[in-house]
Amino acid sequence: MRLRGRQSLAFWAAAALAVALPGLGQSGKPPASGGGEWPRKIQQGEFTISVDAPQADSLEGTRLKARSTIRVGKEGAEPLVGTAWYDAEVRVDRSSRTVTMLSVQVPKVELPGAPPARQERLGGRIAQAATKMQWRLSLDDVLAARSAAALKGGPAPKLNTAPPKILVEKEPAILVVFDGEPRFKAVEGYKLERALNTPFLVLHDPKSGAYYLSGGTVWFAASDPKGPWATSEKPPSDALKIAASDLKGGGVSDAEVKEAAASADKRVPKILVATEPTELIVFDGEPQWSPLVAGELETASNSGSDAFRTLPRQDYYLVLSGRWYKSASLQGPWTFVTPDRLPPSFRKIASDSAQADVLPFVPGTGPAREALADADTPRTAAVRRKDAHASATYDGDPKFEAISGTQVEYAVNTPDQVLRIRGRYYLCDQGVWFSSDAATGPWTVADKIPEEDIESIPPDVPVYNTRYAYVYDSSPDVVYVAYTPAYLGSYPYYGTVVFGTGWYYHPWWGAFYYPRPWTWGFHPRYALWAGGWGYGFGWGPAWAGFRYGFGYGWGARWCGPGAFFRPAYRNVNITRNVNVTRNVNVTRNVYNSGANVNRAASTSHTVTARTTSSAGAARTGSQAHATGSRSTSVSPRTSSPQAKGGKSAGAKPGAKSGGKAGHSGGHGGKK
Repeated sequence: MRLRGRQSLAFWAAAALAVALPGLGQSGKPPASGGGEWPRKIQQGEFTISVDAPQADSLEGTRLKARSTIRVGKEGAEPLVGTAWYDAEVRVDRSSRTVTMLSVQVPKVELPGAPPARQERLGGRIAQAATKMQWRLSLDDVLAARSAAALKGGPAPKLNTAPPKILVEKEPAILVVFDGEPRFKAVEGYKLERALNTPFLVLHDPKSGAYYLSGGTVWFAASDPKGPWATSEKPPSDALKIAASDLKGGGVSDAEVKEAAASADKRVPKILVATEPTELIVFDGEPQWSPLVAGELETASNSGSDAFRTLPRQDYYLVLSGRWYKSASLQGPWTFVTPDRLPPSFRKIASDSAQADVLPFVPGTGPAREALADADTPRTAAVRRKDAHASATYDGDPKFEAISGTQVEYAVNTPDQVLRIRGRYYLCDQGVWFSSDAATGPWTVADKIPEEDIESIPPDVPVYNTRYAYVYDSSPDVVYVAYTPAYLGSYPYYGTVVFGTGWYYHPWWGAFYYPRPWTWGFHPRYALWAGGWGYGFGWGPAWAGFRYGFGYGWGARWCGPGAFFRPAYRNVNITRNVNVTRNVNVTRNVYNSGANVNRAASTSHTVTARTTSSAGAARTGSQAHATGSRSTSVSPRTSSPQAKGGKSAGAKPGAKSGGKAGHSGGHGGKK
């Protein structure tokens, strides 16, 4: 039986609650502002065709070319997922900001497994319904999608696919990640020092020389921060106070911790420490292989990791951050496999199996099509010029580094994303672009950006994700902006999605520590129905408690997990807590969070604010370098995922409950 702990269920249930905001249909896609509710339902005999809002490829005059995801199936059965292409005559109304499809043709439908004649009939039925009903789209969504489409095309981005260091353990284990060699700084008001460059609570007692690691419900001690670690029955009283302050600031109740401590299995996980990009694969004993696709593919039944073995060759496959790796041995060496070169057996994994969570990474499957469709869907907002404000923080005078082969330079001694392009400065803050004549501002919302220059930024530069934030329209009072999920680290790649660029970005060390986005060390896994990407750091019976030792207080600012929601982490509160029972997702809308909560362009669009607690830990080192609140005005055109009827998005009908115990998706973040 595949390992599946209570923490997995709790994680995905909490994940759904964390991302739930009003205004989302059951499909997991937000309704288009001004465009009516999507998806639309069309009956064709005993089949139902569910059509997502068309995403524009081009809009020339009154001619719209677009595509959308479709699902075709009988009631109660798993639908087939495909794509429909549109060629339509439209009416554009800028006053209501709508696009009405007047005369629609569907020249092409792709539905895996359906014969050409049936696909043609589907296209005709969709075209007939769209023309008759005169489907209405949001002008903002159309313009944003058109802008995004214009910047697509060409070869796949040069993401780094080299494998990280891969550790394989045969006993419960936890991976503690440092961003380079461990560095500590005194905690004000206490006699201990705290590690700056890890999301875990690691403390140092300068007097005794001992180090302490909080496992939430269990403490560990060592003479070296890189181990070996052993359990400690008597951590210093200051350590207990700091941990309690972290949990209180993170909104974790004593009852939650006590429940985690009551785990029936009292085995204590082995602590592994990494100071370089690393992933951990855990088996509970010797690997046990169970049939997944008869005679073709096996899966490890005593592991929460995504580990597979092919038959009859007995090659091993792992999926890490959406990337596939292959080896003749579990001990490696591992080599990257492009998704389109996977053995055909992976496409045969049943959608209701415990291993279905890898299907978004298998090209041609329904989940992969869904993930790609979401990755191509812009999130849009309207920014009111007069109320839009932003600021950038530097450790000393601004320092810029040139990006080879481009006209772009980026600021290195700041946690913000500041670019210098041809003598002018641009700040990308929560998906909103600002510009200035000086690196320190004042900043005004930008209605134009040098798109070609920004497009030239390569993936091995930490500001690469700004390529996926756009300005697509403006008026004298309002600027319309958008981003696609790649801005938050979810990149379309060879017919699937992957997390992160794969490149290691060196942090800034000066008077303050400014981390950069990470790809490795947290085993990201994708579940669109639960809100996007979740992540974890190992497996063990103590996991349910150990997660409470992760990511609270000012250690939470470390950008390993922060990379999952980089645009918002600093603007909410740089001492904000990372709640390990919350899903961090790229399908949420950053225009609904942080400084953007106050960016209301008009009263016709309501922004639902989420309460974010500031952590209660002492603010020292990099975490004390806050810039204060920001006030800017945004009206989001989409909203974060929420299931209808108050149901948790994690409770997907007919699917497994939650993530895998091995990487229970445990980390996450408040929005």
